[in-house]
Amino acid sequence: MFFPQSLETAACTDRWLIWFCERLHSTTESSSLENQSVTDHSLHYELQDSSFFVRRGYIRKYFGAWFKEALNNISSLLKSEGLSRLYRGLLPPLIMRTSSRALMFGMYDELQSSLSCPHSPPNSSFTICHAQAAFLAGLCEASLCPLERVQVLLQTSAYHDQFKNTGQILGALKIYGVREYYRGLSVILARNSLSNTLFFTLKEPFKKAVMDTHPPINNSLMQLVADFMSGAILGATISTIFFPMNVVKNHIQSKVRIM
Repeated sequence: MFFPQSLETAACTDRWLIWFCERLHSTTESSSLENQSVTDHSLHYELQDSSFFVRRGYIRKYFGAWFKEALNNISSLLKSEGLSRLYRGLLPPLIMRTSSRALMFGMYDELQSSLSCPHSPPNSSFTICHAQAAFLAGLCEASLCPLERVQVLLQTSAYHDQFKNTGQILGALKIYGVREYYRGLSVILARNSLSNTLFFTLKEPFKKAVMDTHPPINNSLMQLVADFMSGAILGATISTIFFPMNVVKNHIQSKVRIM
């Protein structure tokens, strides 16, 4: 474990060494420009190397310690509770990921046809019609809220001894009524509908921009690369934007029968 006082003291010491080396580095550089001597140049590079190694040692020291602490925590968890605890709550996300993706893309395509949206491609998906289809598809995807609820409860340490698996949680929540299965539904509705709207309306324009930046040497390969880049970058960006909503949702769903 780290103690803030000792960490701050060590950090200040290393920062002072870095400053000292850089100060000598800048002084030597000025001297070398004035004197144009081989000795000054050699000293300049020696001091530059020393500053580099001090920086490198600083980074390795603290990042290595943080990494070691994470490994120690995993090791202690494995020894005390076993490998199964690391995979606690695995079943709900496995079901949810496959079902939610099928539901999201399937409902989006179906709603595009129902709303008579211009087919994309070749037309742009950056339209009100496509935004409406994506928004409604996100609302439909929120029907999987009970699976997210079960996953959060399985991974909440306060319930490790009370709930052992998915079936046990579903049975325990039954006595509190249907409402308990859908705790946090309002946050999920907002997250899914808005994130779907951004993803589906921006995916095709982003893909087209990627295609336009590079001449299509191999059209099929370029299509694959553009699809991957547009999906990956948009997915990462949208997930980052809506991450606070996931924090709020997890906080709401980690409680049982507390209004």
